[in-house]
Amino acid sequence: MTARSQTEKVKEELREMPVNPDKEKAREERRRVSEEKKLAQGKLVKLNNTESNPCVTEHELSFKCMSNNEYDKEICRDYLDNYNMCRSFWNSVRKDRRERSIYPELPPPEERDKIKAEFFQRIRSNLGK
Repeated sequence: MTARSQTEKVKEELREMPVNPDKEKAREERRRVSEEKKLAQGKLVKLNNTESNPCVTEHELSFKCMSNNEYDKEICRDYLDNYNMCRSFWNSVRKDRRERSIYPELPPPEERDKIKAEFFQRIRSNLGK
């Protein structure tokens, strides 16, 4: 099945959804349809892949908070901020490695804990000065 036909199938399912279903059921259905659309576009694989996304856990936690709290950003602010800090940190790691010609730009998962530990060690030593 092509991505286009999957997208058309998802659109058709959206049109067939009941107008006023139970909120929880509707939320789960929206999430399922959204995941099918992303999968059809090849995006879901990237988001849920720890190899290409070091912030998978933060992403899942923020998404879970949003879906449980009717997508209220204020309630989930801590989760969203944590996810944004994670993305910012790993983007800076990518930039640094690119500037130093270290490839791959994003370190493999087994090296990430070491990189985070070194980063926190530098922060602690700077705070002690």
